[in-house]
Amino acid sequence: ILAGSPLPPGWMGKNWACHQLARHAQGDILLFTDADVRWQPGALASVVDLLERSEADLLTVWPTQITVSWGERLTVPLIAMTVLAYLPVQLAHDFYHPLAAAANGQCMAFRRPAYEAAGGHAAVRSEIVEDVRLAQRIKAAGLKLRMTDGAGLVTCRMYGSSKAALDGLAKSV
Repeated sequence: ILAGSPLPPGWMGKNWACHQLARHAQGDILLFTDADVRWQPGALASVVDLLERSEADLLTVWPTQITVSWGERLTVPLIAMTVLAYLPVQLAHDFYHPLAAAANGQCMAFRRPAYEAAGGHAAVRSEIVEDVRLAQRIKAAGLKLRMTDGAGLVTCRMYGSSKAALDGLAKSV
């Protein structure tokens, strides 16, 4: 556990925390995952293996979303549907343009040189949708983005209520 420094002006909290963690990390792979993501046994090895096999510079994993309230059940699937309608996976993988990029900040694995080439979280310090902006920066740097379904590997309950789910949908759209 690391004690973080106070949030500087112009930074979003998550971005500041991730930036500090990246500076302390020592490996060649940087894996960012939210605290509410639940990992199944063997999931970490599978994510690292897929990062290696796909030769991705950024692998973003889309966790299975757990929904409980009616608002969650109505809105959370719309977020994924919106992403897929806007950006088919193959287009995100193969088209060079940064606008053909998406990511899920719940689970992102970077090769360290790619993270640094994209400017890391410092480059997106004030962004609410830092995950998408990082994916766009990866593509802008000519690096390889890959997206994958995390079914059977990771799960997450994004929102704890109907209101939170509606607010989240509004932010994502």
